[in-house]
Amino acid sequence: LLVCLFVFISNNNPFLVLQVEISTCVEGELAGRSYRWDAKGQVVSESATSFDGHGTLITVAGLFKHTPVRKRVYSKPKAKKTEVNNVQDLLFSYAICRPQLHFTLKSDRNPQLNWTKQAASDLREAVLNVLGLSVLRSLRPMTFPPDSDTA
Repeated sequence: LLVCLFVFISNNNPFLVLQVEISTCVEGELAGRSYRWDAKGQVVSESATSFDGHGTLITVAGLFKHTPVRKRVYSKPKAKKTEVNNVQDLLFSYAICRPQLHFTLKSDRNPQLNWTKQAASDLREAVLNVLGLSVLRSLRPMTFPPDSDTA
């Protein structure tokens, strides 16, 4: 994941991010570490941090701020909603694919977009948390024969 973030924030990438912060704490430790990178991918700060529980928190700020095309898109409410829905859909997909992880989407400008999925014990619980009971009830179990490559 860290490598992906550095590619994402590289200078020759049109999707320039102003700041990336990663805070992490190992289970059983009282304090974790927090690292902050600038838009050039340089570490601008490193510090000890208090952390509820354990795990890793990745915060991205200033997403697309200096990309003129995004500014134009965001000036149109319908297009802005489509872009936000695309980000939500991607996060929802990750949350279902990795049920054991906790996911949060937070918008400082629009609190209605805020969303959290707690860590789940299995795929069914993740689908319930992300998509709701009606979707979970409509799913049917399927089995597939093994691939000839893996058999």
